[in-house]
Amino acid sequence: MSQLYDFFLCSREQIDRWTAAMAEMDEDRQAQIEESMPAQVTLQGLGNNEFEMLAACVTEEEPDLVAAAASSDMVHAVSEEEGPWILSLNAEQVAAVAKATLDDALLEKWIAATAEFQGGDVEWLRELLTLEAAQDYQQMCQAAVADDLKIYLCFYG
Repeated sequence: MSQLYDFFLCSREQIDRWTAAMAEMDEDRQAQIEESMPAQVTLQGLGNNEFEMLAACVTEEEPDLVAAAASSDMVHAVSEEEGPWILSLNAEQVAAVAKATLDDALLEKWIAATAEFQGGDVEWLRELLTLEAAQDYQQMCQAAVADDLKIYLCFYG
């Protein structure tokens, strides 16, 4: 089973309070903060690397995959060894994906870039990196841009 990734569209202040509640193991406060966040999306198998590869394919003719993969910023690590880890997606990439034209050519480029970067099986990536997956990312990005929010990704080891 693929890993689940939680994406939060919110302010830095909200993610800081949420992470503090998580670190203190205060599940009630954590749930209250989550309810106040404008949006939360959980995606299976689609994390920051897949997003970064899509953004690189949108913004560059010949994507620099290493630079793209290093564009998210670590915001918090509740435990350095066990996580969860909270990343902030790059605002320029978010804006680019928000206005991208999603088509078959972009999907093929995204699949090829991800396969090259991750060394994954291309056929498996074709099942994961679909138009629907790209649209999921794009809808998150459009909502973040429209409401002037950041996108944070939470994942566990």
